[in-house]
Amino acid sequence: MRKSSSARLAAAISLAALCASAAVAAKLPKPALTLEERKAARAEREQRRLSEDGGEVIRPGTMRGWILFANGQTLVDQFEIEEARDYLWDTLNFNIKVEKSGKVTPATVSAALAKSGANAGVFLTEDPSLPILLVAPEERWAIVNATKIAEGAKTPKYVEMRIKKEVVRAFVYLCGGANSSYGGSLMGAVRKPSDLDRFADIDLPMDVLMRFNSYMKSLGVTPAERTTYLFALDEPWCPPPANDYQKKVKADWDAERERAKREAREANKTESGAPARR
Repeated sequence: MRKSSSARLAAAISLAALCASAAVAAKLPKPALTLEERKAARAEREQRRLSEDGGEVIRPGTMRGWILFANGQTLVDQFEIEEARDYLWDTLNFNIKVEKSGKVTPATVSAALAKSGANAGVFLTEDPSLPILLVAPEERWAIVNATKIAEGAKTPKYVEMRIKKEVVRAFVYLCGGANSSYGGSLMGAVRKPSDLDRFADIDLPMDVLMRFNSYMKSLGVTPAERTTYLFALDEPWCPPPANDYQKKVKADWDAERERAKREAREANKTESGAPARR
């Protein structure tokens, strides 16, 4: 028996409502990961890289010099600063080290930089008398003031993101990136702490990314040439395995090469009719 038009209409409405509910659910933002979950996720990624291909190795003679991110603030966990470092490492391949430090002032920061041995440094501090950011390119330092950055923040998450963004901005100003042609990017104008909230993330625009190498070279800093240990095995500069993961990757690689050689000899024997050498 055919359904009545009213029944068909009711069924169509129910289906539409179901689809709408599914669409709304798909658009709902996923709950933000906690700090501990983010730390665990990073550790898991690093472990996976090690187990799959031996982790990363750096070609000898590359990655000269380094930049210091000195963490003298206590408003956010140091992991937030490390995430800013990780982004710049993944994007630019410069050696940046995050270290805990005491609070600095414009009068003491040059001595702190000299003591660290870094080629340049971004120093995070807490000082209500300082502006959000101070940059002294000739002295090779920048100071990020967490106290001023946090002013008026709606939630602690806003503070985390503001500080992370300002650390990246400080690096750019200090290391030759300066302003961007893209006003809506992270290097757009900032006049007050809340201006940082309008930037979606810490990603830098392409015109800024293209400016670093020559300037960083003048600071004595060059990028790393890096690859996985598995791919490095094909290079003459590949170092010997440094851990059990790399030993396993090399053993598998050696076994695969031997298998390929045997197959090539067998193929040559078949084509030539001559006995294959073993």
